[in-house]
Amino acid sequence: MRKMIGVALLALAMQAAGPAAAQPSAQPSFAARMAQNFQASLPRRYGENVELVAATAQGNMLVLTIVLHNGASMGREEIARIFAAGFCEGDNEMDQIFRDGLRIRVDVRGGGVTQSGVIVDRCPAG
Repeated sequence: MRKMIGVALLALAMQAAGPAAAQPSAQPSFAARMAQNFQASLPRRYGENVELVAATAQGNMLVLTIVLHNGASMGREEIARIFAAGFCEGDNEMDQIFRDGLRIRVDVRGGGVTQSGVIVDRCPAG
């Protein structure tokens, strides 16, 4: 599942990255562009138990919301680690994007309640 999430997230993140040139302030933030890219393909299932259902931006933070199905349970830290690894996998620019201020939070919805996720502000070490 980690590999499947990684490939899909990397592709969407790179679509948002576009040219590295500075954008005028009237342009949507990088987080907003990433959210727009995700929204175009939602909902999206990753295996049997994980479904990405929402993507929004809050300032410089990309907020993803997932639903765990079939009794699946994962801790907030584990979910954050999996999604961060997915964004950072391979040869890409995510390290620099994080240094430039992007933050990612993966919230988990279940039982009518949404739990706020852990904020990721760097690629995992190693």
